[in-house]
Amino acid sequence: MPRLTARQLTASLVVLGLVLLSSVSTAQSRTGALASEPACQSLTPAAAGGPMPKDPNVIVLRWTGGANYELAYRDNVILLDAYYDRMPGAPALGVSPQDLKRVTAILVGHAHYDHISSAASVAQRTGATVVGASTVGEVVRKGGLAEKQITTVKGGETLEYHGLTVKPVLGHHNVIPAELMKKARELHDLIVQLKPLTEAEKSAASEITARGSRDPRIIKEGTISYLLTFGNRFSLLYIDSPGPVSQAQKQMMQQMGSIDVVVIPYDVSVEAGLPIAMEYVRVFKPGLVLPGSHDGPPGVGAPMSMFPFFMNIREEFPKTKMISTIYRTPICIDATTKDVYVAPY
Repeated sequence: MPRLTARQLTASLVVLGLVLLSSVSTAQSRTGALASEPACQSLTPAAAGGPMPKDPNVIVLRWTGGANYELAYRDNVILLDAYYDRMPGAPALGVSPQDLKRVTAILVGHAHYDHISSAASVAQRTGATVVGASTVGEVVRKGGLAEKQITTVKGGETLEYHGLTVKPVLGHHNVIPAELMKKARELHDLIVQLKPLTEAEKSAASEITARGSRDPRIIKEGTISYLLTFGNRFSLLYIDSPGPVSQAQKQMMQQMGSIDVVVIPYDVSVEAGLPIAMEYVRVFKPGLVLPGSHDGPPGVGAPMSMFPFFMNIREEFPKTKMISTIYRTPICIDATTKDVYVAPY
């Protein structure tokens, strides 16, 4: 191997330095471009009149409590679940269902009230289509939604929006062991006892739970997860119930290989939630993990700490990124470069 002269070595190092500096500058400029997006600096959801991303490659995600996420991309505003009419005692979202004015579609994972309470009313007001299993259609139909705004799926279908492809995938509802569910209910009851609901709050809670379904088919037939593909490049998998990985989801992964972003439900308790959540990470191999369903018992309690879950991910999958935000904070992603920017509030 020929030796480099001092001048050649110096020139090579300068070139290498310029390449590295160019790479860093490009990454910094891209992150800066994301930060300059008005949608990435606003706490107002796009559905409530907040700014849409100007760059057609930018995706803006916001956690809006429970399993809910809002997704803004190009001219689409997609709601992932619709639990804005929340139970008394729940932390304030800072946005009400009456504030929502612009929604393209509502993708509902399953028809329990804490995933669907606002779907019918928001769809009626905005003209959005509600997508979900047959039990979802039954609930929003009962809520007065027109048939033309209901799309029933079983898994395997393909839905097209502007620059966005949505594929429903059959998943599992949670099958948490009875003893752990008993602990969760006891915790829920204890919190409620510390601050009992008034009669008006009890009435409101009953009205909200009535907007969902307790049909056993939700458990028996499974829930729907949604694979979203942006411009045939970037992928996001949305899951709203922490059941075991389904056969359909495994088959999907054989085709995909990996997923860029996975919204993973993490609820009830560390004992119950952590094993299933880590199973999702192992199977789906996400580049970025966002949590959902981590508000604690429905209607009471603050969001759960992501510390145990995220520590396990970091130890087992050190290249996987993790983000947990408070309500309405914009998470901005470039679908082409995969750069991520999170507003500092």
